[in-house]
Amino acid sequence: MKKYSMRLSLVLAIVLVFGNCSFTNADVKAIKLGSQVQGTLSVNNSAAYVINFSSTMKVKLKVDAALTDYSGNQEVAEDDRDFEILMMSYDDYKDYLEMVAEDVDNADDDNDDAFYDEYDDEDDDEDEEDDDDIDYVIRDFVDIGEGYEENLEVEGGKYVFVINNDDCEINFKFLFKDISEYTKAIKLNRKKLTMKVKKSAKLVASPKQKGKYITKVFWKSSNKKVAKVDKNGKVTAVKAGQCTISAWVKGGKKVKCTVIVKSKK
Repeated sequence: MKKYSMRLSLVLAIVLVFGNCSFTNADVKAIKLGSQVQGTLSVNNSAAYVINFSSTMKVKLKVDAALTDYSGNQEVAEDDRDFEILMMSYDDYKDYLEMVAEDVDNADDDNDDAFYDEYDDEDDDEDEEDDDDIDYVIRDFVDIGEGYEENLEVEGGKYVFVINNDDCEINFKFLFKDISEYTKAIKLNRKKLTMKVKKSAKLVASPKQKGKYITKVFWKSSNKKVAKVDKNGKVTAVKAGQCTISAWVKGGKKVKCTVIVKSKK
């Protein structure tokens, strides 16, 4: 597997993850779905961006890069150059940074270049074992001048997109575009719930039609004194009785689940 020396710079972002800071630092930038991002990366450098997907959706990722004027003065042509792109969940990014930090700690201070440029088989095996703990959504190399395009289905949540570059200075741009086909018709995984006081259960709303997607789901209990429901569909029994939990998306019809709460006895 190809190694990248710019990983050293990513270690600087560890404080953002394990400290009290959010991804608003210049080293790790927050981006929005549908907004094109562009920038310049020097040799042995990287850029990391955090993006939040509100729900499960289908997105198109398009990445392009070209040599800068400075890089154009170098002898190697674009078709001999590439860079690495990674995408992982917010939590996996923490593990990724830990792995990077361990790589750096294991490097000999007097032989950093050799450590990054000439890995032996044992180092490769150890690195691959570490990578097994990270569930990459994307892990690929992009040829400069050719670009990259991929359609992805992503679950709702926070993700980090990383560009690693060690070949030459590049100008890059990328875009996450929502290409989902949305529907207002939803269904629940349960039509009836029987629960005991203080117990919880999860209701899941999904599209009625296969291949469709839904936007934000709203939840409501007909009687919060019997059972309450949070914004994620988690139902908690409060006291014995019966109520109805309703779910809907904006502009769509409500779907319902009957909840019967029994006492602990």
